[in-house]
Amino acid sequence: MYSGAFAFLVFVNPFIFGRVFWGLDVISLFFISVALTVLLMYRGCFELKISKPKFYLFIITSVYFISSSVIRISAGQHFGELSIHIYQYISVLALLCLRLDERNVEMIYRSVLVALVLHVWTIMPILPLNDFLVNRLSLITAYGAGEYSIGGLTRRATGFFPSPGYLSLFSSVAFVVGVFLTITRPSFRNVSIIFFACIAGFSAFSRTFLVIFCLVILYLFSISHLRSRFKLFFLALLVPIGMFFTSTSIYNDYFEFVGERLVNSTNIASNDRVSGETGVIMTYASIESSPFLGSAVSHDGGDVKAEINGIVVRPHFGLLAIIAFYGLITSGGLVLLCVWMLFRAIYLLVFKEKMIACVLDPSPFLAGYTVAFLICIAEPLIDTNITLTFLILSFLLISNANSNKIRIRSDDTRH
Repeated sequence: MYSGAFAFLVFVNPFIFGRVFWGLDVISLFFISVALTVLLMYRGCFELKISKPKFYLFIITSVYFISSSVIRISAGQHFGELSIHIYQYISVLALLCLRLDERNVEMIYRSVLVALVLHVWTIMPILPLNDFLVNRLSLITAYGAGEYSIGGLTRRATGFFPSPGYLSLFSSVAFVVGVFLTITRPSFRNVSIIFFACIAGFSAFSRTFLVIFCLVILYLFSISHLRSRFKLFFLALLVPIGMFFTSTSIYNDYFEFVGERLVNSTNIASNDRVSGETGVIMTYASIESSPFLGSAVSHDGGDVKAEINGIVVRPHFGLLAIIAFYGLITSGGLVLLCVWMLFRAIYLLVFKEKMIACVLDPSPFLAGYTVAFLICIAEPLIDTNITLTFLILSFLLISNANSNKIRIRSDDTRH
C-alpha cells in the first residue's frame, strides 16, 4: 500500500490518472492528499530533522517553484495546468522529509515497479480494460488512437503521463535502476523492473529509450568493472529482450519508425531540436532577449512557452527551457545544482570511488539521474518529479556517505 501511494505521488501523473478514471482535478488533489496521509501512517517514513543538505535543497527548489508559479500565473496559465506544477513542488517537499534508511529506499524501488505495472496496463491490448484506457488517454493527451498504428499498437504509449516523452524518461530511468540493482542483488523484483521498463520504453516509440538501452549495454560490457559471469548474465537477459521488443508482431515497425526519426536527427537543417520553434537556436535567441527574467507566455492557458518578438518558442532542451521560461534569477540555482550533480554522478559511476561506511548504495540513483539528465537534453522535463526525485536522492545519499566518511576519519584520529 505504501509503495503504491509513493508510486501514485511521484512516478505516475495523478492528474492524468484522475482524468482517466474520474475526470476532475479537484478529486485528484484529494487523492494526492490521501497518498500523503498513507505515507505519514508508514512509521518512520518521514522525519522532522532537517540536515544541511536538505536545507540547501529546500531553498533551491522553493525559490524555483514559488517564483516559477508566480510567473506562470502572470503568463495566464489556467489552474488545471498550474496545479500540476504545484503538485510537483509538494512532492519535492515530501521527498525532503523522507527518512533515508534502507526500508524507505526499498519502498522507493518497489514503487518504481508498481508504477511500471500501471503504465504497462495502458499499453498491452491483452490486459483487462485496455480499450477503455486507450480511448480515455486518446481524449486527454495529444496522442489519439489510430494516429500512428505502429505494429499492433494504435498509438504511441504515454502511460499515465501526458506524452511519450514522459513515459520514455521514466522507463529509461527505471531500466537503469533495475540494471544497477540486479548487478548487486539479482532478484525477481529487480529483473521485473528491467522487463516492464522495456515494455513501457519501447512502446513509447521514442528515440531516447533506444539510445539509453544501447548505452547501458555499452557501459556494462566496456566501461563497468563487472565480472565475466555478470556480463554473461546481462548478455543473456538484455539482448533477447531488445530483439523481442523490436521484432514481434506488436513491435515489428519499431526500427522503421524510430530509425527514420534517428536518421532525420542527423540532418541539422530539418532537425526540430536544432531549428524551428522547438530548436536550440530559437531557444538561445529567446534567452538572449531576456536572460534574467525569462519570457514565459501561455496564450491559451495551457503549457508555458517562451516568446521572442511575438514568435512563440517551445524549448526542448531541459536546462535551456527553464532559463527561457523563467530566467536565471529563478532557475539559476536549480541549473547549477543539476550540472554539478551530473558531473559528480558520472565521476562516481565511472571511477568507482569507494564510499566508506556507505550503508545505502547510491549507484542506482546516480545512474537514474544521469540518464534523466541525458534525456532532458532533448526533452523539457528537467523540473519534473522523475528527474528531481533522482536528483534529490542522489544528492542526499552522497552527502550522507561523505558525512559518514568524515565521522569515521574523526574517530580514527581520536584513537
